[in-house]
Amino acid sequence: MLNSQQAAQDDSGALMVTRIGEGDALAESALVNKYYKSLHFILMRRCNNDEQLAADIAQDAFIVVINKAREKKINSPEAIAAFIRQTGVNLMIAHFRKETRRATDTYGEVSIEVPDITTNVSRAVESNQTLGLVQQLIEEMKVERDRDILLSYYAKEEEKSSICNRLELTPAHFDRVLFRARSRLKQLIDFKIGGQQ
Repeated sequence: MLNSQQAAQDDSGALMVTRIGEGDALAESALVNKYYKSLHFILMRRCNNDEQLAADIAQDAFIVVINKAREKKINSPEAIAAFIRQTGVNLMIAHFRKETRRATDTYGEVSIEVPDITTNVSRAVESNQTLGLVQQLIEEMKVERDRDILLSYYAKEEEKSSICNRLELTPAHFDRVLFRARSRLKQLIDFKIGGQQ
């Protein structure tokens, strides 16, 4: 009886949030595994069954949630399921607002605000000493399109136009996909390298 109660407690979202705040990386994976499918289902309904968009936003949502859990900024851990859902929905709303603004721009393609390329990710990619490590971390990324676009653009130095043609992306969509992929890679680098220092 005690074992089943302990198992139920270990499986609770609130406990996972607490463990993430204590630096438990396994709790981060457990949180994603527990709530990913339900969030993805909700996002699929809101984005007309665009599988890739739902996956992108779900992943971004978990990055936000896990960062807040690491910083102990989730005020109600017992309501983590609702917090994850609302984070995903808010990101989806923000995405469509940006798309609407781009569609109504009469001056052509809207430039995307990309962080200064002297970020940790860009410095790591440009450094010969860490290129192998970065490529290894890219291979560990879960989203295939993230791996493809980062390796093609940075490691293989494939032209943007060539990647756009191959992945059927517009230049503006390429910029957004690359921005999200770089953000996820930066999270992975910070987690892996930061944890080793």
